[in-house]
Amino acid sequence: MVTNLAVLTLSVLVAAASAAVLHSGAIIPTYAEVCYRDDPTRDLNECLVGSIQTLIKKISGEGIRELGLPPLDPWRVEKASVTLGSGDPFKVSMTTLDADTYGFSRIQIYDVRMSLDNPKRITLEVDFSNKKVFIEGNYEAEGSIADFPILAKGAFNLSMSDLSGTFKMKGHLVSRDGEQYLMVDRASMRPYVGNMTFFMTNDNSKYPELTALFIGLVNQFWKSIYTETLPYAEENFDQVIRPIFNLATLKIPFNQLIPPYIVKP
Repeated sequence: MVTNLAVLTLSVLVAAASAAVLHSGAIIPTYAEVCYRDDPTRDLNECLVGSIQTLIKKISGEGIRELGLPPLDPWRVEKASVTLGSGDPFKVSMTTLDADTYGFSRIQIYDVRMSLDNPKRITLEVDFSNKKVFIEGNYEAEGSIADFPILAKGAFNLSMSDLSGTFKMKGHLVSRDGEQYLMVDRASMRPYVGNMTFFMTNDNSKYPELTALFIGLVNQFWKSIYTETLPYAEENFDQVIRPIFNLATLKIPFNQLIPPYIVKP
Protein backbone atom coordinates (compact mmCIF):
# COMPACT_ATOMS: atom_id res chain seq x y z
CA MET A 1 0.00 0.00 0.00
CA VAL A 2 2.73 2.47 0.97
CA THR A 3 4.70 1.80 -2.19
CA ASN A 4 1.59 2.20 -4.30
CA LEU A 5 0.71 5.55 -2.77
CA ALA A 6 4.33 6.58 -2.99
CA VAL A 7 4.24 6.64 -6.76
CA LEU A 8 2.96 10.16 -6.09
CA THR A 9 6.63 10.97 -5.62
CA LEU A 10 7.31 10.24 -9.26
CA SER A 11 4.03 11.63 -10.53
CA VAL A 12 4.40 15.01 -8.86
CA LEU A 13 7.35 16.28 -10.87
CA VAL A 14 6.67 14.43 -14.09
CA ALA A 15 3.28 16.14 -14.07
CA ALA A 16 5.01 19.50 -14.29
CA ALA A 17 7.40 18.53 -17.08
CA SER A 18 6.86 20.08 -20.49
CA ALA A 19 7.91 17.56 -23.16
CA ALA A 20 11.06 16.71 -21.17
CA VAL A 21 14.05 15.42 -23.18
CA LEU A 22 16.18 12.66 -21.64
CA HIS A 23 19.90 12.19 -22.28
CA SER A 24 19.00 9.24 -24.48
CA GLY A 25 17.04 11.60 -26.73
CA ALA A 26 13.69 10.14 -25.71
CA ILE A 27 10.95 12.71 -25.22
CA ILE A 28 8.46 12.47 -22.35
CA PRO A 29 5.22 13.99 -23.62
CA THR A 30 3.26 16.52 -21.59
CA TYR A 31 0.63 14.54 -19.67
CA ALA A 32 -1.03 17.45 -17.87
CA GLU A 33 -0.96 21.20 -17.43
CA VAL A 34 2.59 22.56 -17.24
CA CYS A 35 3.26 24.39 -13.95
CA TYR A 36 5.78 27.25 -13.95
CA ARG A 37 7.71 28.65 -11.02
CA ASP A 38 7.42 32.39 -10.40
CA ASP A 39 4.32 32.57 -12.61
CA PRO A 40 2.57 35.84 -11.65
CA THR A 41 -0.70 34.61 -13.17
CA ARG A 42 -0.98 31.20 -11.44
CA ASP A 43 0.10 29.87 -8.04
CA LEU A 44 2.53 26.96 -8.46
CA ASN A 45 1.01 24.85 -5.68
CA GLU A 46 -2.51 25.35 -6.96
CA CYS A 47 -1.41 24.38 -10.46
CA LEU A 48 0.33 21.22 -9.20
CA VAL A 49 -2.83 19.98 -7.45
CA GLY A 50 -4.77 19.86 -10.71
CA SER A 51 -1.82 18.72 -12.78
CA ILE A 52 -1.03 15.76 -10.52
CA GLN A 53 -4.67 14.71 -10.34
CA THR A 54 -4.92 14.72 -14.14
CA LEU A 55 -1.66 12.81 -14.49
CA ILE A 56 -2.76 10.05 -12.11
CA LYS A 57 -5.86 9.36 -14.18
CA LYS A 58 -3.95 9.36 -17.46
CA ILE A 59 -1.04 7.09 -16.53
CA SER A 60 -2.63 4.78 -13.94
CA GLY A 61 -3.35 2.22 -16.67
CA GLU A 62 -0.39 2.86 -18.96
CA GLY A 63 2.61 4.05 -16.94
CA ILE A 64 5.37 6.12 -18.51
CA ARG A 65 7.33 4.00 -20.97
CA GLU A 66 10.18 6.50 -21.38
CA LEU A 67 10.99 6.30 -17.66
CA GLY A 68 10.36 2.58 -17.31
CA LEU A 69 7.39 3.30 -15.02
CA PRO A 70 4.84 0.43 -15.24
CA PRO A 71 1.06 0.87 -14.98
CA LEU A 72 0.11 2.16 -11.55
CA ASP A 73 -3.17 0.33 -10.99
CA PRO A 74 -2.50 -2.39 -10.08
CA TRP A 75 0.97 -1.67 -8.73
CA ARG A 76 3.11 -4.81 -8.28
CA VAL A 77 5.76 -5.19 -5.58
CA GLU A 78 7.79 -8.35 -6.11
CA LYS A 79 9.08 -8.62 -2.53
CA ALA A 80 8.61 -6.76 0.76
CA SER A 81 9.02 -7.67 4.44
CA VAL A 82 7.18 -6.63 7.60
CA THR A 83 7.00 -7.79 11.23
CA LEU A 84 3.55 -8.08 12.80
CA GLY A 85 3.15 -7.94 16.57
CA SER A 86 5.65 -7.45 19.39
CA GLY A 87 5.61 -10.91 20.98
CA ASP A 88 2.53 -10.62 23.17
CA PRO A 89 0.33 -12.34 22.14
CA PHE A 90 2.19 -12.93 18.86
CA LYS A 91 5.10 -11.89 16.66
CA VAL A 92 5.38 -12.94 13.01
CA SER A 93 7.89 -11.88 10.34
CA MET A 94 6.14 -11.87 6.97
CA THR A 95 7.55 -11.53 3.45
CA THR A 96 5.09 -10.75 0.66
CA LEU A 97 5.75 -11.97 -2.88
CA ASP A 98 4.26 -10.63 -6.16
CA ALA A 99 1.76 -8.46 -4.31
CA ASP A 100 -0.63 -6.39 -6.45
CA THR A 101 -2.15 -3.21 -5.01
CA TYR A 102 -5.38 -1.84 -6.48
CA GLY A 103 -6.72 1.65 -5.95
CA PHE A 104 -4.04 4.11 -7.03
CA SER A 105 -6.31 5.62 -9.69
CA ARG A 106 -8.79 6.63 -6.96
CA ILE A 107 -6.35 8.83 -5.04
CA GLN A 108 -7.56 12.39 -4.49
CA ILE A 109 -5.04 15.24 -4.20
CA TYR A 110 -6.09 18.05 -1.85
CA ASP A 111 -3.07 20.29 -1.45
CA VAL A 112 0.53 20.67 -2.61
CA ARG A 113 3.25 22.74 -0.95
CA MET A 114 6.54 23.09 -2.80
CA SER A 115 9.45 25.31 -1.68
CA LEU A 116 12.07 26.27 -4.28
CA ASP A 117 13.67 29.25 -2.50
CA ASN A 118 16.81 27.38 -1.40
CA PRO A 119 18.48 25.17 -4.08
CA LYS A 120 20.19 23.21 -1.28
CA ARG A 121 16.85 22.40 0.34
CA ILE A 122 13.99 21.72 -2.07
CA THR A 123 10.89 20.53 -0.20
CA LEU A 124 7.58 19.10 -1.34
CA GLU A 125 4.45 18.06 0.57
CA VAL A 126 1.38 16.45 -1.01
CA ASP A 127 -1.87 15.89 0.93
CA PHE A 128 -3.98 12.98 -0.36
CA SER A 129 -6.81 10.61 0.49
CA ASN A 130 -8.12 7.32 -0.87
CA LYS A 131 -11.43 5.64 -0.05
CA LYS A 132 -10.24 2.07 -0.60
CA VAL A 133 -7.05 0.11 -1.30
CA PHE A 134 -6.92 -3.66 -1.85
CA ILE A 135 -3.73 -5.77 -1.83
CA GLU A 136 -3.40 -9.44 -2.77
CA GLY A 137 -0.44 -11.76 -3.32
CA ASN A 138 1.56 -14.57 -1.80
CA TYR A 139 3.55 -14.67 1.44
CA GLU A 140 6.01 -16.59 3.61
CA ALA A 141 6.01 -16.16 7.38
CA GLU A 142 7.60 -17.40 10.57
CA GLY A 143 7.17 -16.51 14.24
CA SER A 144 5.02 -17.55 17.15
CA ILE A 145 1.58 -17.20 18.71
CA ALA A 146 2.05 -17.45 22.48
CA ASP A 147 4.22 -20.58 22.80
CA PHE A 148 3.26 -22.08 19.43
CA PRO A 149 5.78 -21.70 16.58
CA ILE A 150 4.49 -20.46 13.21
CA LEU A 151 5.91 -21.47 9.82
CA ALA A 152 3.54 -20.58 7.04
CA LYS A 153 3.16 -19.76 3.37
CA GLY A 154 0.22 -19.22 1.05
CA ALA A 155 -1.96 -16.43 -0.30
CA PHE A 156 -3.10 -13.27 1.47
CA ASN A 157 -5.25 -10.22 0.90
CA LEU A 158 -5.60 -6.92 2.73
CA SER A 159 -8.38 -4.33 2.45
CA MET A 160 -7.94 -0.78 3.74
CA SER A 161 -10.45 2.06 3.69
CA ASP A 162 -10.49 5.81 4.37
CA LEU A 163 -6.78 6.41 3.92
CA SER A 164 -5.27 9.87 4.16
CA GLY A 165 -1.86 11.42 4.70
CA THR A 166 0.90 13.69 3.52
CA PHE A 167 3.81 12.66 1.33
CA LYS A 168 6.97 14.64 2.19
CA MET A 169 10.13 14.98 0.13
CA LYS A 170 13.43 16.77 0.70
CA GLY A 171 16.15 17.22 -1.93
CA HIS A 172 18.74 19.52 -3.43
CA LEU A 173 19.93 20.61 -6.86
CA VAL A 174 23.08 19.13 -8.38
CA SER A 175 24.94 20.33 -11.49
CA ARG A 176 25.94 18.06 -14.36
CA ASP A 177 26.92 18.87 -17.95
CA GLY A 178 25.78 22.45 -17.60
CA GLU A 179 22.32 21.52 -16.29
CA GLN A 180 20.80 21.32 -12.82
CA TYR A 181 18.97 18.21 -11.61
CA LEU A 182 16.96 17.42 -8.49
CA MET A 183 18.47 14.79 -6.19
CA VAL A 184 16.03 13.46 -3.60
CA ASP A 185 17.56 13.02 -0.14
CA ARG A 186 14.54 11.78 1.78
CA ALA A 187 10.98 10.63 1.04
CA SER A 188 8.56 9.93 3.89
CA MET A 189 4.89 9.19 4.50
CA ARG A 190 2.74 7.88 7.37
CA PRO A 191 -0.79 7.32 6.05
CA TYR A 192 -3.78 7.25 8.40
CA VAL A 193 -6.01 4.19 7.85
CA GLY A 194 -9.66 4.24 8.87
CA ASN A 195 -10.23 0.47 8.76
CA MET A 196 -8.32 -2.68 7.78
CA THR A 197 -9.29 -6.31 7.14
CA PHE A 198 -6.75 -9.14 6.68
CA PHE A 199 -7.08 -12.71 5.37
CA MET A 200 -4.58 -15.48 4.57
CA THR A 201 -4.34 -19.17 3.72
CA ASN A 202 -1.65 -21.48 5.10
CA ASP A 203 -0.37 -24.29 2.88
CA ASN A 204 1.94 -25.58 5.66
CA SER A 205 -0.51 -25.64 8.54
CA LYS A 206 -1.32 -28.88 10.31
CA TYR A 207 -3.35 -26.79 12.74
CA PRO A 208 -5.84 -24.63 10.80
CA GLU A 209 -7.20 -23.35 14.10
CA LEU A 210 -3.86 -21.52 14.65
CA THR A 211 -4.17 -19.84 11.27
CA ALA A 212 -7.70 -18.77 12.13
CA LEU A 213 -6.48 -17.49 15.51
CA PHE A 214 -3.73 -15.45 13.89
CA ILE A 215 -6.15 -13.91 11.37
CA GLY A 216 -8.49 -13.04 14.21
CA LEU A 217 -5.71 -11.43 16.25
CA VAL A 218 -4.50 -9.32 13.32
CA ASN A 219 -8.02 -8.10 12.57
CA GLN A 220 -8.68 -7.39 16.24
CA PHE A 221 -5.42 -5.56 16.99
CA TRP A 222 -4.64 -4.09 13.54
CA LYS A 223 -4.50 -0.51 14.82
CA SER A 224 -1.78 -1.34 17.36
CA ILE A 225 0.10 -3.45 14.81
CA TYR A 226 -0.11 -0.73 12.16
CA THR A 227 1.12 1.97 14.56
CA GLU A 228 4.00 -0.25 15.69
CA THR A 229 5.16 -1.02 12.15
CA LEU A 230 4.91 2.58 10.85
CA PRO A 231 8.51 3.61 11.67
CA TYR A 232 9.88 0.53 9.88
CA ALA A 233 7.51 1.02 6.95
CA GLU A 234 8.55 4.66 6.66
CA GLU A 235 12.24 3.73 6.47
CA ASN A 236 11.52 1.01 3.94
CA PHE A 237 9.42 3.52 1.99
CA ASP A 238 12.41 5.86 1.72
CA GLN A 239 14.80 3.09 0.67
CA VAL A 240 12.45 1.84 -2.04
CA ILE A 241 11.01 5.09 -3.38
CA ARG A 242 14.01 7.44 -3.26
CA PRO A 243 15.98 5.51 -5.94
CA ILE A 244 12.86 5.34 -8.15
CA PHE A 245 12.31 9.06 -7.80
CA ASN A 246 15.97 9.85 -8.52
CA LEU A 247 15.81 7.61 -11.56
CA ALA A 248 13.44 10.19 -13.04
CA THR A 249 14.64 13.47 -11.53
CA LEU A 250 18.30 12.85 -12.36
CA LYS A 251 17.37 12.25 -16.01
CA ILE A 252 15.22 15.33 -16.54
CA PRO A 253 16.80 18.80 -16.08
CA PHE A 254 15.12 20.74 -13.29
CA ASN A 255 14.28 23.58 -15.70
CA GLN A 256 12.10 21.10 -17.56
CA LEU A 257 10.53 19.61 -14.43
CA ILE A 258 9.52 23.00 -13.02
CA PRO A 259 10.16 25.45 -15.86
CA PRO A 260 10.84 29.14 -15.13
CA TYR A 261 8.11 31.52 -16.20
CA ILE A 262 9.08 33.36 -19.40
CA VAL A 263 7.10 36.26 -20.75
CA LYS A 264 6.61 35.79 -24.47
CA PRO A 265 7.50 38.88 -26.60
